[in-house]
Amino acid sequence: ADSGELDLLIEVIAHYIPEMNLVNLTTAFHRLAKMLSDSSPSVPSTLLHKRHCNLLDDLSLALSTALLKSEGRLTSTVTRALSTTLGSLALLQRVDLKVVWATVQLSHQHLWNFKPFEIASTIGALAKLGLQCKVAMDMAAPLFQRAVDPVMANVD
Repeated sequence: ADSGELDLLIEVIAHYIPEMNLVNLTTAFHRLAKMLSDSSPSVPSTLLHKRHCNLLDDLSLALSTALLKSEGRLTSTVTRALSTTLGSLALLQRVDLKVVWATVQLSHQHLWNFKPFEIASTIGALAKLGLQCKVAMDMAAPLFQRAVDPVMANVD
């Protein structure tokens, strides 16, 4: 990602997806989202567009699987992964209902383990995604209501 070469990033991520853990998947998804959103006007061809869409699909599937596997062992790494994943989806303006559902379920169960900035990031990303898709908004609605108490607990 540091090289700024989108093709190289796509190739490396695609090659290593099967070996990636939750942190690796989240980081790859975030870097790809950032690079695609920064360079979207200069994406040269439809073929590249198809390649990045296929890779995003593969990453989304791997992420939703890894998130659901992490359910019993929620750590600060997982809460960061939840908020970063949703932030990446929002940055891409891409609603993936499997990923949204997995992140909302885990976030709802473990909201009190989130740091304040993770709650804010999660809620903000879900609101952006919800504006694009009513189903995503409906999935997120209970989390929006539940987030009030942890947010108010952190107001000075």
